[in-house]
Amino acid sequence: MSKNNFSYFVFNEINHAYLESIIFLDQAYMDRCWEMKTWSSVISLDSSRVLLCTFKGEVVGFALFSLDPFCECPHLLKVAVRPSFRRMGVAQGIMRHATFFFSLYGSTRIILDVDTKNTPAINLYKSLGFEVIHLRKRYYSDGADSFLLGLSI
Repeated sequence: MSKNNFSYFVFNEINHAYLESIIFLDQAYMDRCWEMKTWSSVISLDSSRVLLCTFKGEVVGFALFSLDPFCECPHLLKVAVRPSFRRMGVAQGIMRHATFFFSLYGSTRIILDVDTKNTPAINLYKSLGFEVIHLRKRYYSDGADSFLLGLSI
């Protein structure tokens, strides 16, 4: 399967069918999944942007960003890829498309938090040019630490 077979879309508002697929990916495959009420409140915000990756019309990955008014840059809140599509460049493609999209709208930086023990994610972000800005002690509700990463675009 070629990387060219994937389609990428950015949404300010997300339709119900895509939202169900996103929530399924979050709840089935993420260590820190959100409850439905959290999804409902975040998705309804004007500052939310969702980037989807589809294959033959099926959502295989997504990234959720919040446009942070304080630092004037998009903050990656979540990214997930269906396990059968991992290691195929889907997450990398999502992040490259997000970088391009946000640069068109004048953003100069993307930020994100990643668990300090999530080595595969850290390696992905570093391969895309993200750099550690700060270590956030006990950032997550389970007490885990986070690296705040940033990418100049």
